[in-house]
Amino acid sequence: MKKIFSIVIVILFLGIISTSAFAEMKFGYVDSEKLINEYDKTKQHISLMEVKLKDYETERNKKVDEIKEIQNKLSLLSDKEKEAKKNEIENKAKALDTFDQQKQLDLRKEDFEKRKEIVEDITKVINDYAVSEGYTIIFHDRALLYADKKLEVTDAILKKLNVKNSGSSKGSKK
Repeated sequence: MKKIFSIVIVILFLGIISTSAFAEMKFGYVDSEKLINEYDKTKQHISLMEVKLKDYETERNKKVDEIKEIQNKLSLLSDKEKEAKKNEIENKAKALDTFDQQKQLDLRKEDFEKRKEIVEDITKVINDYAVSEGYTIIFHDRALLYADKKLEVTDAILKKLNVKNSGSSKGSKK
């Protein structure tokens, strides 16, 4: 009987301790998609990538037009000249394929590196915010089935991110 009583006391004691420890914890969560999409650095990156993609497409279209122009003139040439032009077309087509593969690889690599940098920025700001505001845990919203909207800290973190980015952008322009 003493053993059972002792076990019940220990269980109650542990319950009280864990409840008070839990009460001291501070939780929050962020909408990661919103942080990424509304972060100024992301918007700048997307704009830059759109310009680079247009430049690539313009350069590619010039190369395609050169090939088409040569193909259109083929019917006017002698057999010997046609053979030479067909080789030229073939070489230009191979060069176009190489150009496409390299440009696409370069653009994907640049995009990946910048997005990685953006995620690192966001993670650092979340960590700094959690420490400075006394949060025990900040969750990703996609991992939650339910959370009270009062626990969301997305806007506060987004504000810090964009302030930090505008400061570093000004510093890098000098």
